[in-house]
Amino acid sequence: MFNAGRADFILGDRNAVRYAARQQGVTLVPLPFTVLRAPVHLMLNKASTTEAELGAINAAIDRLEQQGVLGAIRSRYGAQ
Repeated sequence: MFNAGRADFILGDRNAVRYAARQQGVTLVPLPFTVLRAPVHLMLNKASTTEAELGAINAAIDRLEQQGVLGAIRSRYGAQ
């Protein structure tokens, strides 16, 4: 959007926007205020996700967090 001259500003996940800009060689200038700060949630379909599947997903997330894998992913995308 920036490279094509189609946007004056962009609103999105901070880390994803920063990563994409870096990949495209686009310089970003942050707004002087925070527009929105909210946690990220994993959304699942209640009708098609079993309790066992939900438990397995949560356990996998916990393991990745404990092993430092999620931290490595966050740092790769510029998360703090």
